[in-house]
Amino acid sequence: MSEQRRWKFLEKQIGRGALVAAAVMAVFGAAAQAQDAVTITSDQPLPPSEHCLGSDALQAAKALYLHHYGFSYEDPAKSEGLLDPRLGDRLARNFACEKDGLCALETDSWTGAQDGAVAEPIKITLMDDVTTSVTQVKVRFAFMFALQGEKPVPESAILEFARDGEGQCWKLFDMTSASGDSLLKQLIDYQDKP
Repeated sequence: MSEQRRWKFLEKQIGRGALVAAAVMAVFGAAAQAQDAVTITSDQPLPPSEHCLGSDALQAAKALYLHHYGFSYEDPAKSEGLLDPRLGDRLARNFACEKDGLCALETDSWTGAQDGAVAEPIKITLMDDVTTSVTQVKVRFAFMFALQGEKPVPESAILEFARDGEGQCWKLFDMTSASGDSLLKQLIDYQDKP
């Protein structure tokens, strides 16, 4: 049976409206399944957004990496709207403290190291062991850790995002570096010490 005849047959069997709805669901279902992971390569730029990382958690992680890598040590005004207020307020306090010297953060928030860098390939995936929530999600940011003079090794960081509701922008709530250090915990421990 030709493709055109198959569609006409289906249209007669289930009606035009139901056929259109089924086709739309099939397209969106395939798109949703394709978003189980995002891979970052240097030849795939992502357009920057000033005040939103995105409503898709994987794309939010990608945008954070590509456009706001230094969010933890840069002027907090550059990250306005991208960070959950609980993290943003702590980072703003740390930024003010850094003007007088070293404060809570001594390592890169992504790698957990003072030296070295994130290198490709980079793959971002939803965490398997976390129940899906409309307002909270964790993603794994897997990368190669490159230290000059040494063979790159695989590492990963965990990014925790929060948002107010479905369709809203994801905001970074916390990040656990490749060395296992929670960004939020480091800030709280330093700022709330007696």
